[in-house]
Amino acid sequence: MKNKVREIIHAHPFLYALARLLKNCRNEVFLDRVNRMNQAFHLQNDKFHLSRKATYYIIQQNWGNNGFFAIMHCCLLDLCIADSMGFIPYINIQDSLYNVKGGWNGKNNMYEYYFQSVIADDVERIRKEENYTYSNPTMRRAITDSFANKTTYMFNDNLLRYMASVSKKYIRLRDDLKADFESEISALLGGKKTLGVHYRGSDYRIGFKNHPMPLQVEQYFPLIDKAFEDGFEQIFLATDDQNVRNQFFSRYGARLRIYENVMRTKGSTGVHLQEYDNETEKYMRGREVLLDMITLSSCDGFLAGNSHVTEFVRIWKYAGDQEFDYINIMSNGLYSECSKQVRQYVKETAKRKNLDMEGFNKQIR
Repeated sequence: MKNKVREIIHAHPFLYALARLLKNCRNEVFLDRVNRMNQAFHLQNDKFHLSRKATYYIIQQNWGNNGFFAIMHCCLLDLCIADSMGFIPYINIQDSLYNVKGGWNGKNNMYEYYFQSVIADDVERIRKEENYTYSNPTMRRAITDSFANKTTYMFNDNLLRYMASVSKKYIRLRDDLKADFESEISALLGGKKTLGVHYRGSDYRIGFKNHPMPLQVEQYFPLIDKAFEDGFEQIFLATDDQNVRNQFFSRYGARLRIYENVMRTKGSTGVHLQEYDNETEKYMRGREVLLDMITLSSCDGFLAGNSHVTEFVRIWKYAGDQEFDYINIMSNGLYSECSKQVRQYVKETAKRKNLDMEGFNKQIR
């Protein structure tokens, strides 16, 4: 009975909002967050109504140490906001870990290394018109707080499908990259029924607050073995962890498909925070994780833990008007607080990479 009531409440936005309000009406943190969201909405609406022409919504921020799909997660949520409010969005990614000094293929905007520009205009011309507003992180929190399950780091499926519809409208691979990816995926998978498997290791193990606890490799094996019994012919593994790659290869051998010539780590430093031998590697790190995501979405089934890569695999699949034959997103819960190891790791990484501490500090508060 209790579960039935919960299902009814979650299915109706008004009832769900009311239930959250009643549950948290004395929670000062919740009330403060709602007030900040309200201020953000008023701010955006004021700017929108001040303009007599179409208003641009410039999506940018200090990206700090964010990985590729953490950045794309923010951009897509901002696209949802811009689309729903009638703004014309422009994604402008500068000063990320993936931005190549001097640009890439004539582009200084990291987003345009991989994707077609959302609009034909450039950011400097938009700014000259003085007819724009900037994206606001508080607006994004209004969405994620409403739809995210805080105990699993996992979004409501309805939100993912809505995000997919917005992604389909705005996010398109560059034509040359799309052709290259299609060729590489076809050569790797060979048309066989494939279970896509994503394992997030490296810095996931050190315990960032409100991040998923890592899964154990042993949690995957029984589910993969059962998938083979049910008709899957091979698995595609996407992982940032070389040791995990070796464990999977040892168990599955020729039934394992994987991109070998990519950067992986054997330690606790994320791939996106590894030292680079040259500027080209910054571009390649983005290309590699993007190819992994799209290959996973091309598979017939999907097995993973929670991460922004997992989120985008599902969104990309929905945006292509497709469904997985089998899907299992596992969770061991979230870290409730940061470990001492995290604090030391953050300080050492920021010092080594000469990065702005502000972005790191947000992860340990």
